[in-house]
Amino acid sequence: MGLRGPNAKPIKKRDWINPVKRVVKQKRKVLHPWDAFGLSRSERVIVFLETLPISSGILSGQTFKVQDWQRREIIEPIYATDENGKRIVREAFISIPRKNGKTGLIAGLSLCHLCGPEAVERGQIVSAAGDIEQSALVFDEMCAAIERVEWMNNRILVKSFTKQLEDVETGTKYKALSSESKTKFGKSPCLWIYDELAQAPDSNLYSALATATGAWPEPLGIVISTQNSDPNHIMTVLYDDSEQIIKGLVHDPTKHACIYSAPIDQDPWSEETWRACNPALGVFRSLEDIQAYALKARRMPSLEASFRLLFLNQRVSAEHRFVPLSDWDACGTVREKRHEYLKALKGKTCYGAVDLSSSGKNDLTSLVLIFPLEDKVRAIIPFFWACESTLEEAEKRDRVPYRLWVHQGHLLTIPRRILDYGFIAEKLAEIKADYDLKAVAFDPWKIKHLVQACEDIHLDLTMVPHAQSFKDMDQSIQILEDDILSWQLKHDSNPLMSLCMDNIKIELDSTGNRKFSKRKSTGRIDGAVALAMAEGLIASQPQDKELQIFFVG
Repeated sequence: MGLRGPNAKPIKKRDWINPVKRVVKQKRKVLHPWDAFGLSRSERVIVFLETLPISSGILSGQTFKVQDWQRREIIEPIYATDENGKRIVREAFISIPRKNGKTGLIAGLSLCHLCGPEAVERGQIVSAAGDIEQSALVFDEMCAAIERVEWMNNRILVKSFTKQLEDVETGTKYKALSSESKTKFGKSPCLWIYDELAQAPDSNLYSALATATGAWPEPLGIVISTQNSDPNHIMTVLYDDSEQIIKGLVHDPTKHACIYSAPIDQDPWSEETWRACNPALGVFRSLEDIQAYALKARRMPSLEASFRLLFLNQRVSAEHRFVPLSDWDACGTVREKRHEYLKALKGKTCYGAVDLSSSGKNDLTSLVLIFPLEDKVRAIIPFFWACESTLEEAEKRDRVPYRLWVHQGHLLTIPRRILDYGFIAEKLAEIKADYDLKAVAFDPWKIKHLVQACEDIHLDLTMVPHAQSFKDMDQSIQILEDDILSWQLKHDSNPLMSLCMDNIKIELDSTGNRKFSKRKSTGRIDGAVALAMAEGLIASQPQDKELQIFFVG
């Protein structure tokens, strides 16, 4: 037979033409090390794992070495057997901080069930994750091992496009899935592994996997993940149940639980605390990496939560404040010198970003210009709009002097009850005449009305989409945070902009990525969102020219 799908390896023709010869070949195959007489089931798994090569990280080029804690806390309990040699555990729960070798372990166990001592005839193996990128990590790790082990390379079909593997000797198949997949799986898996369950948007895929193993006499499911801050998330529910098992309050021999987490009352900056919950520290978990992140997190409040989640595996609140207002104020100019500040930027190169309100009734609309200056200094000019007829109501709601700020020139008004994007388009035209405006970032969800307004006045403007996801906003927020804390970002002390910065609350996803939360912040943050987008835009321009979209009026 030929190739099966993109990047698939050819199957040896003789193995399919003459099934008898294939059977003879199997009977005459050379014993593997894990086939040695007298090994327990867990020992066979360990021997198999220790034949696998390591292809990345600080131990790249070496052979996998099962650590004592992996043997004692994970492999031996999971593969323990009863008097009949049957595996007892049906579902395992492992919660551990990042970078403690979980991807390598998952990949090794998946290969063990695909073509090693745990393989069964015509089995199905599934590794799942919250998104496609995460689900591909285990698949890529497995492929790296297959390429480096000759006997695996000769008998395993690799289908890169669909993230599938097939052992042609046993007929067992492996597939990487994500919760984004439209088609989950077709058969009952004999092994399923859920990597970073804390990232799952819901419990649907977990529930489907956990209830689909009934066709096998010894099915196994493994959840391995850091914590989630949501008390109702499936990861949190399983974590709490696992704690009860560990404490002996719940007896269920079919479930195994292993948790590495620092108690919340321990010093988060202590190396002793780090070592207690990072069992691979000093082996393949870098101490220098933790030290460097801890140094930043001690100064940056919004990073402390991420540090506690990723490095200590603590259940922390998903919302936190941004930089101290004192650092923001230190970047500002004296208000009496605001005129000179603005005059000095006339004609200079700048980039912009807009955060548009949906109607203008409740939100502010903001536009922020950012100017790259010498010595990595950046200066900003913010603009804000609100509907004139709603200012009094907005003052009562937000408890801030919007009408005074209009009088002082910090807030522009629109003589409508709802937002008229034509006013923003006119301001953009003025800005382009006064400054060398290269591009403007925008939230794709709200941009169509502004684009139409720009076309109506024949304004040529380079517009660049900036997604609002955790991953995309985290990069921009990191740049903004660094600029503020190093006092390299200069601003004109606009009180409305300062209000936005003071109102920010940071929201984390389960991977530690951050974004500004309008839902959970204490007031208006529209200017801060636009500023972060502008920071991300100016940083991306040299590398990401292909992202630019040109709207020509």
